[in-house]
Amino acid sequence: MTIFPNSISDADRIIISFCDVGSLVNLSGVNLNAYQALSNNSFFKDLFNFQHPSLEQYKDKLFTKLRSCHPTNCFKIICQALSSLRSGVPLLQTRVFDKQGDIFGLHKTNQIRWNSVLVNEALPNIFTNLHSRKSKSEERLKVLCGSYFADPGSALDIAWKKQKTCQEELEILKAEFKPIDEEYQQRFAQLIEPLKTIHSDWDLRSITHFLSDNGEIFLAQSDEEFRNSPEAKDGMDINHLPLYRDLARFFLELKEADKPLRSKTKEWEDLSFAYENLENERVILTDTINNIDNELKKDSSELLVNHQIALSDEITSAFGLEKALAEHPRLNKCKVLIQKLLDHPEEKTPEALDSIRQMINALTCDDTAYIWGSLYRECANGVHEDRWSENHFQDHLFELNHIVRTAEIKCLTQIKAAEKS
Repeated sequence: MTIFPNSISDADRIIISFCDVGSLVNLSGVNLNAYQALSNNSFFKDLFNFQHPSLEQYKDKLFTKLRSCHPTNCFKIICQALSSLRSGVPLLQTRVFDKQGDIFGLHKTNQIRWNSVLVNEALPNIFTNLHSRKSKSEERLKVLCGSYFADPGSALDIAWKKQKTCQEELEILKAEFKPIDEEYQQRFAQLIEPLKTIHSDWDLRSITHFLSDNGEIFLAQSDEEFRNSPEAKDGMDINHLPLYRDLARFFLELKEADKPLRSKTKEWEDLSFAYENLENERVILTDTINNIDNELKKDSSELLVNHQIALSDEITSAFGLEKALAEHPRLNKCKVLIQKLLDHPEEKTPEALDSIRQMINALTCDDTAYIWGSLYRECANGVHEDRWSENHFQDHLFELNHIVRTAEIKCLTQIKAAEKS
């Protein structure tokens, strides 16, 4: 099977090899043979993986709307849009319907326009996805809230009652422990009093924290072991060891006495956290259902405008992530070299400085402009000189290091966000 009648497979391969992405997209719509040979889910998916290997592991997270609403065209759209962005042409939002464009409405100006092919594919999937999301949200909401308010079988009501019961038990334990706690506070005041004449307030706080956290270990030490331990150098005096041991025993006794209270407090905190999570989920689900209902009330043209914006956002996010994945190791390498020259000024040779200059100029145009421009604004003091930053950065390595670090953090933040999404 060849794309053109009376052609041969080798000729097809040669034609394809000379086509850019936009031409391949247009070629795929020439006839049925071309559509099958240059298919979305095979040819263009492989082309995406080949041209954008760093994005392959993220594609399921990055292009959810594209894949769900344009299953037969998603990778064609992605490949052409990313190719245009690489060439420096921004994604522009335009009017919804345009039947004068190429087969997918991705023009040379990279304006994502809509023709009958994309409209016919998107609209039913948009409505299907909205109804599907609403149905799943309603099912989950029913699990949380049950069939009616305060349904005793609902997850939310069960969680609320558990938390409420635990809170009541906790209040009872607090009331029971209050006189015991007052007694312990009196004993603590008696034990700490002689140490106040020996240690400063700062040292005494440090000692009591240590004994409270490490009472068993401290009591297990012999006098000789204590004398050779680091604690003996941190304000504690071997001559007052009996006082420290009495205080350590007190803390162990207190921990045992308030153990039920601490256990119940932890149980109440966990139950409260679980209930709050369910309640937050209920609010989010309710808002989601209301928002979907509002979307379903809109006419088709308005839905398509919103969908178009969402697709552009997905593609722009993917382009930004690809850039961040490429730039992060370069920025890190540049930062390390700058820091090395700051730590060892004797190594600030012309070769090392030229390496820094080359690293920065090898970044994307945006990052290069950001770094040199930021350095100029911070350090040039209004001097007018072509390529001032490139000529004088060696005198401002500290500021340059901070600027490069900021650019690196931006890349890292974008990568982390994609990993969590």
